[in-house]
Amino acid sequence: MPGCGVGFLPEGPLAEYFTVAIEQAIDIGKKEVPGKVIEAEIEDGIYEVKIRTESGERVKFKIDPKDGTIIRKGRIVKGSSKGFSKQK
Repeated sequence: MPGCGVGFLPEGPLAEYFTVAIEQAIDIGKKEVPGKVIEAEIEDGIYEVKIRTESGERVKFKIDPKDGTIIRKGRIVKGSSKGFSKQK
């Protein structure tokens, strides 16, 4: 991922809140759904990781940067404003 070195954690006012590095968030998502990471970013203070499975399904995760908990997981549906087909 561009801009994400090993153990990348944000700097500045949110630094104390982020105890899980983005690479760890990616690993959490890949453990849940094996596949290729197509995007990983910080959005609204939460990690968002998108993975494409071997079958072509795209899955999005929202992961808590404090403890690595999966907050939300769902299939990405084109045309959906939220990008989730179902909440888990």
